[in-house]
Amino acid sequence: MTGAGTHTGAGPTNGVPRRRAAMAGTLALPVLLFGLVAASRAAAPTRQGYSVPRNPAVEAAVGLRVSAAKVVADGGLVQLDYVVLDSEKASRFQADTMHPPKVRDGKHVKNGKLWRAALMKQGHQLRTGQTYYLVFQNPQGTVRPGDTVDIDFGPTTLAAVPVR
Repeated sequence: MTGAGTHTGAGPTNGVPRRRAAMAGTLALPVLLFGLVAASRAAAPTRQGYSVPRNPAVEAAVGLRVSAAKVVADGGLVQLDYVVLDSEKASRFQADTMHPPKVRDGKHVKNGKLWRAALMKQGHQLRTGQTYYLVFQNPQGTVRPGDTVDIDFGPTTLAAVPVR
């Protein structure tokens, strides 16, 4: 039997401990979010530190800017990502399947070049600002992450592109 003023164990009767717990939870949430953001930024230094050199002559000639070079498909392909700067020039470049760019890496490639490119036919005019890609066969994993490659676009070259 419980009388007046007897506590049943269902919680504090004056509410002060509940308010303290709620305040502690409210203060802990921003600290937790700050910690998660800081940890995610510290865990991805390669994304922040990766940059591709630019060559205005390449950009003017073919209407694109290379944004990344990476080894994909379990080392069997090298992928070049590019952003379209001039849709007309980039579409002409993409349509010219007889003269694809050549990737050179003097460290590992026997003849100095990866010749087999797969130009992805878009079926429409490329859009300015849109990112597209090319892939090159990478026999025996000759180009490796950490290497740098030169990319020949006809008579112009984009030199020292880091490979991820």
